[in-house]
Amino acid sequence: MTQIHGGDTIAPWLCARAPLLARVLAWIARTTLALDRAVNAALATTVAWTGAICAVIALQILLIITHKPWLDEWQAVLIAVQTPTWPDLLAALRYEGHPPLWYAILRGLTHFLSAPLLTLPVAAALIAVPGQLAILLGAPFARSQRLCLALSEFVLFEFLTVSRSLTLGAVCVFLALALWRRGHWAWPFIILLPQCDFLFGVLSFVFAGWRWVERRAPLGWLGGWIASGLLAAWWVRPAPDVAPAITQPGRLARLIDWLAGMSAQGLPLQWHGLRPEWGQPPPALLGAIALLAVAAMAWTQLRGRPADRLVLAGFAGFTLVFSVAVYALSVRHLMLSTLLLVAMVWRQALAGGPGPGVWMRAWLWLVAGCGVFMAVVALIMPFNNSDRASAWIASHNLSQERWLAFPESAGEGISGLSGMPFQRLGKRCTQSFTRWNNPEPQKLVDGAQFYRVLAATAKHEGSFYLLSDFSLPDMPPLIRRIGDVPAGLDGQAFHFYRVGEGLPPRGQATPPCTAPFRPFVRF
Repeated sequence: MTQIHGGDTIAPWLCARAPLLARVLAWIARTTLALDRAVNAALATTVAWTGAICAVIALQILLIITHKPWLDEWQAVLIAVQTPTWPDLLAALRYEGHPPLWYAILRGLTHFLSAPLLTLPVAAALIAVPGQLAILLGAPFARSQRLCLALSEFVLFEFLTVSRSLTLGAVCVFLALALWRRGHWAWPFIILLPQCDFLFGVLSFVFAGWRWVERRAPLGWLGGWIASGLLAAWWVRPAPDVAPAITQPGRLARLIDWLAGMSAQGLPLQWHGLRPEWGQPPPALLGAIALLAVAAMAWTQLRGRPADRLVLAGFAGFTLVFSVAVYALSVRHLMLSTLLLVAMVWRQALAGGPGPGVWMRAWLWLVAGCGVFMAVVALIMPFNNSDRASAWIASHNLSQERWLAFPESAGEGISGLSGMPFQRLGKRCTQSFTRWNNPEPQKLVDGAQFYRVLAATAKHEGSFYLLSDFSLPDMPPLIRRIGDVPAGLDGQAFHFYRVGEGLPPRGQATPPCTAPFRPFVRF
């Protein structure tokens, strides 16, 4: 058995059966330890460490203010601003599956900011900066490890730049951990977790269980957490006419997607084809290696802690069952497994444990490198191109024409920027944000059926324009492409089509799907 660092070893059977792999692992361990020593020595002075903290915060704020929202971010701010009353907002969220806390923050900020769109970066910055400080000042790790965690792709970009309820939940986790040993101050953030997102509600069971085991779960705080969970469950109960947001593939395909998404925990290099693309897993071969490596790293890191191993495996298994049986979770949701692992090691270190072992340290350097890479890409490439798509429509004097969006959410950014509504497929009504109660898109089994629906719509309602992120072939006179805006980092392209060219437009006064809604302006 080769001793590497503390309790970290390379097993004899691996040395015997795969000597080349054993030598590679030994080199990774030596390099990691040398890098840790060098960086910790460089950050040893107060001036150097303060400079590093300021640099991380500055980079985080720069990423937030240059970030262009994608459709989920648009959906949230449109709902928060355009629903006239709080009961209307709560009713809209029954189609979203999200508790109202994030929407309440956005709605509250709209009272103070000059433009509703400013609420997203302001909310993200106000939440992200305390989250980064909780890591950099509160984590019980060496400075090099804290820096790597703060710069990791999960934290720097996924959790704290893309502005969603995920941002709020991740920061609640970091603040709870930073305050874990300070009386009962961790409890308010544990209580908030169910109000952030369903999966954070699941994580809150783990945190509440830890407090209970440590005999730091007074009935008042425990009752507050239970009440928060029950209230969140009540708020997200599905509306009777809710329809799936996207067509769900078969269970085998969802299993493969889950495995691919979990591989991003080991290598958060989100890539598609020959370019980076957010929300995608790493290339297949690298992903398979990364999946095995991160599983081995987590298993090794939690050596001697069977309860933590069981909890982490249980949470990962829960995401698998949910993805296969209910709804396919995306890469960003599966990253909460990584967040849970970090929380386990954080808590162990607070109790006097050894903290990250050499393999977790190597992983932290890897994910920090991916985070810096993603930051550079995000500063070069716009995340979403809704602004360019809106400008294209305006420059071609098509803003007042009748537009249909497919998928239904394709036009949300354009609606937020220009006020243009988009008609829904199979329903003669328009909307800005998407209410997920239209089953018609789920009934399309192939492209031929989609074209038949377009032809029927044009026959009954006359010529119209179509916005889609699908690249469709020209089939004049039914459909003709008239323009394109390329995809940003989020992968959403904008293609513009004329449908039913030559038919006289009819029924221009298309009613809104749900009325009345506020304009997209400050309160």
